[in-house]
Amino acid sequence: MRIAVLFHGHLRSFRNTAASFQERVVEPLCSAGHSVKLFMHTWDQEEFDTKTWHKGASDIKDVDIHEVLETYNIEEILCEKQIIQNPERTMFGRPYEAMKLVWYSFYESWKLMEKHEKENDTFDIVIVTRPDVYHYSDIFLDEIEKPEHIWQTQVFTKKAASDVLLYGGREQVERGLVGFYKQFDDLYGTLNYAHVSNNEVVFNRYLEKVTSVKVSKYCMPVNWRILRSWWDIDHKEGHRKWDRELALEHINKNNRFIYFRQVMEN
Repeated sequence: MRIAVLFHGHLRSFRNTAASFQERVVEPLCSAGHSVKLFMHTWDQEEFDTKTWHKGASDIKDVDIHEVLETYNIEEILCEKQIIQNPERTMFGRPYEAMKLVWYSFYESWKLMEKHEKENDTFDIVIVTRPDVYHYSDIFLDEIEKPEHIWQTQVFTKKAASDVLLYGGREQVERGLVGFYKQFDDLYGTLNYAHVSNNEVVFNRYLEKVTSVKVSKYCMPVNWRILRSWWDIDHKEGHRKWDRELALEHINKNNRFIYFRQVMEN
């Protein structure tokens, strides 16, 4: 099958994660006989400088496009300056525009893929991910090869890592993610914020309405994790959400997480 990988968002820790992406995602897919093409939308600074739920980087570098192209075998890339015009308008404690720009970045990578398709065959599978994901395990081919669903990865204790890593059939991703971006203002304009705690709730509800969604067994931090740019690869946080060994121990002991046990040897 023809597989498109859509990178979106700030580059962050890409220097430390790119090799794991090549080894654990691209190479297993190619070895299984699939073709893989990469498309990327990113911003002209490696890190965000808007308010978010964690501390953020103290030293923000400008993006070097030549370095990015040397790091990834990318078909098309678009790098833009991120501008927040109204930082006072907030949602869940963050600027509204910053939240929407997450999905704008995805959509721009989607359009790069569509541009490529005009002169080539249409893709069968789309993987949506960010450059700050470090992979411990090979991507699960048995999920990738079932394009009738969107496979949502997640922290094993929490439902869905909405914008970090998911994959599915092209039609399902278009219906779910492209549709979500195009309806973003309408969805949040009518939202009762008193009954919703975060953006992921809104995204998950929308996704479940418009397409078939499956929980992926490829979970954080057993098979992958977000790697902050100020961490080294072996960084430990001392919490099961971030540390692979602690997560494996907890999954093995707690029947609540039995769904994820089959991945433990990967």
